[in-house]
Amino acid sequence: MTTILLTLLGAAALVAGAILVRRRITARRGGENDRAEAAADYVATFMVTMYTVLVAFIVVVLWQRLDDINADLRTEGQDLTQLVWEAQRLPAADRTVLRGAVTDYASAVLDREWPPRNLNAADGSAAAITTVRDHLATSFSLDEQTTLRDQELAVMDDLAASRADRVSKSLSSSYPRILTVALVLLSVATVLTPFLLGPRIEPVSVLGIVVTIVVVCSALALVLDLQSAFGGPFSVSRVPLQTVQQQLTATH
Repeated sequence: MTTILLTLLGAAALVAGAILVRRRITARRGGENDRAEAAADYVATFMVTMYTVLVAFIVVVLWQRLDDINADLRTEGQDLTQLVWEAQRLPAADRTVLRGAVTDYASAVLDREWPPRNLNAADGSAAAITTVRDHLATSFSLDEQTTLRDQELAVMDDLAASRADRVSKSLSSSYPRILTVALVLLSVATVLTPFLLGPRIEPVSVLGIVVTIVVVCSALALVLDLQSAFGGPFSVSRVPLQTVQQQLTATH
């Protein structure tokens, strides 16, 4: 989040800096170059503004996707943890089935579904859900545990819904790749525009160009990283399912 804010603030600073620098240059020179400087000021300001808006939009869209996937994983972790602790109240045979299914589910997601590749896959975490449901569809060895079985079936329904939502968002193509192409082209144009306008070799001009290049490269790196939900510094957290594995070990 800090990187996002710094990138957006840096881009906003570019807008303000471009306006102030152009106004100072225009005020000093005057005369015949006034119109040319005003046109250059407009072009530079327009380019940076468009770039800032596009970066902000892409970051918000991709960050929301990451946040949604993290929320689904937290729900899955909570449901699996509930199954682990409720399994402690069951006879040995039933407890073994539930704990085995939870173990298979967590391992499948962390080892083979990071990222997921097929929403309709019948193996992995989906197979673990099917195993538990099939087992809970028959009566437990003790009649008084019927209510507990019904509670766990409700947990499995919530777990299946969260899994489907996570996989769907992970495989979703709702983010238009054309936006990334547009961002790359606009990044190149934003960096090249100062050179096309004929910058003077002055400390302020050189500093402005350097800052522009740094901000543009940082924004591109951030966008590319956010597109990879399961890798990089802003990747989806593995903690919820790792916590489930720790709970399994603690209750062994």
